[in-house]
Amino acid sequence: MKNKLIYTLLLGLFLLFTGCESNPNEPKSISKMNIGDATTLFIASSANGMAKISPKGNNDAAVATKRLFKITKDGVVEDVVYTDEEGNEITETYIPGNMYFIENSPYFFADFGYEGMFLVNKETGDVYKTSMDNQGGYLIDNMQLEKFGFFENSPFATTDDKGNIYYRWYEGTSVRVHKIDISNINLFTDKALTPVNEDVHEFVVSEEGDLVYRFINWSLPDYPSGRRFRSLDGRLSSAFEDSYYSGGVVFRGLDGELFVFDFIWDSEESDYFSLVQKTCFSDNGILSFDTISYQKIGESVQSSSSKYLIVLPSKVLMIDLNSSAVVLDSRNKSEVGMFFDINDNMRITDLHYTDSYIYCCGEIEGNFSLVRIDPYTYSKDVIMQNNDYEIYSFTVLDDETIMFNGLRLSDGKNIIASIEKNGKFKILDETLNSQESVLERIQ
Repeated sequence: MKNKLIYTLLLGLFLLFTGCESNPNEPKSISKMNIGDATTLFIASSANGMAKISPKGNNDAAVATKRLFKITKDGVVEDVVYTDEEGNEITETYIPGNMYFIENSPYFFADFGYEGMFLVNKETGDVYKTSMDNQGGYLIDNMQLEKFGFFENSPFATTDDKGNIYYRWYEGTSVRVHKIDISNINLFTDKALTPVNEDVHEFVVSEEGDLVYRFINWSLPDYPSGRRFRSLDGRLSSAFEDSYYSGGVVFRGLDGELFVFDFIWDSEESDYFSLVQKTCFSDNGILSFDTISYQKIGESVQSSSSKYLIVLPSKVLMIDLNSSAVVLDSRNKSEVGMFFDINDNMRITDLHYTDSYIYCCGEIEGNFSLVRIDPYTYSKDVIMQNNDYEIYSFTVLDDETIMFNGLRLSDGKNIIASIEKNGKFKILDETLNSQESVLERIQ
C-alpha cells in the first residue's frame, strides 16, 4: 500500500511538471499586429493564391487564402504581420473572417473564427482576448438588419464617453446588447444589458451610457415589440408606442444626448413635418420628450427608406438614397429640422465622410460617379464620372485622400487605388485582383 502511494505521488508530480512544459509545436497566440503605420485595412486573397494552414488545422483552401492586408501611410499594400508575446513573428497563418469597427473607439474587433475573437488597438496593434469566446454566440453586423430602419452606415458597435464598448451578440435564441468595460486594460469585462427574451434589432447609446433599443419578444403570445429606454443604473422604461415600426429614428446629438427624429403627417396643414425631440429621463424614472423642432418639409423627403447618418463637428445630418438631407442637430438651432436637396441626379450606393466633406458613390445619368459634397454650403464637386472604373468599396482618410477597391473596365482587373484631394490618381495594387466589400480606415 505504501509503495502504491509513493508511486501515485511520483506519477502525479511527473504529470504536473511535464504538463507545465510548453509544447514547441503548439501555435503561438497573437499579441500584436504591425498596423502602426497603416491607414487602411482590408481582407483579400493571397497574392500568390497559395493556401496557408490555420494553426488549428483549418485546411480549407478557399478559406485559407484569405489574409489581412494594410495600406501604409506611403501608399504601399502589405500583409499584416502577427507577433507573439516575445515579439517573434507567427509563421502559422491566422485566417481573418471579418473586421468589426467600433464608432469613436481606438479598438476594433478581429474575428479569426476558431482562433478566437480579438480586440485590436488601431494605433499600436496590441491584441487583447475578450470573454466573448466563451459566450456561445457570434457577432451581429448592423448592415444585415437595414430593412428594420437602420442607417446604411450604422457602425457595428459604439462607445460611451468613457470608451466602454456596446455591441449586439446572438446567444442562440435572441440578440442582446452587451457592454465591454475597458477601464482595466488587463481585464476587459463583459456583461449583457438587455433582457434575455428581448431580441434587439437596433440600439443607440448616449455619452453617459443610457440606452435606447428596438426589440421583439418572440417568447410571448402576439410577439410584443417596441422600444425601451435603459438608464445607466439599469432602470427600464417603455420609450415609445408599443409598435415595432413606430417611434421614428433615435440618434445621438452633438452633446451626447439622445434625440428622436420622425416624419409627421399634419392633417391640418395637409403636409409632412419634421419632428425632433430630446429624450429626458428624470431622477424618479419618468421618461419624457422635449420638442426641439417642428418644421414643414414636404412629401419629397419620404422618397427613400434607406438613409445615412452624418455626424459632423457642428451638425448632424440624415441623407437618404436620393440625396435629400435633413438637419437633425446643429450648433445653429434654427437649422434643426430643415430639409435640403443636395443632389437630385444621383442614386447613392455608398457614402463616407470626414469632418469637412461628404463623399457619395453612385450613378448619374447611367454613368458611375464619385461626388464630394460640402455639408455646410451643400455645393458639390464631381471627382470621378466615367465608365473607366466601377468602385466596389471605398474609404476616405483625414487628409481627404480616397482609397478604393474597384474594377478597371479596360482589362477587367480588380485594383486598389487612391485619389488625393488635388485629383492625383494612383494605382496602389493590381496583383491581388480581389473584390473586397470591406475597406476600412483606421487612422
